[in-house]
Amino acid sequence: MANPGYGKRSAPDQRPRTGADFTHLIPRDAAIASYIDSLRDGADISVKTLAKALPYGQCAIRTTLNRLQ
Repeated sequence: MANPGYGKRSAPDQRPRTGADFTHLIPRDAAIASYIDSLRDGADISVKTLAKALPYGQCAIRTTLNRLQ
């Protein structure tokens, strides 16, 4: 479990995932958003952890997370 404030949390009343959830985003943002969405609640979604799991560097992930806020 991640420290408070850094774990993934599902949105209240979140609908089931579909293949078209992130098609409006640029490909990198869509890939990162899809990966985060697939994680269990409480999973660590810090920039460093995401950079280890994904083929993007920390700067790219930080940029995407800022865009997705």
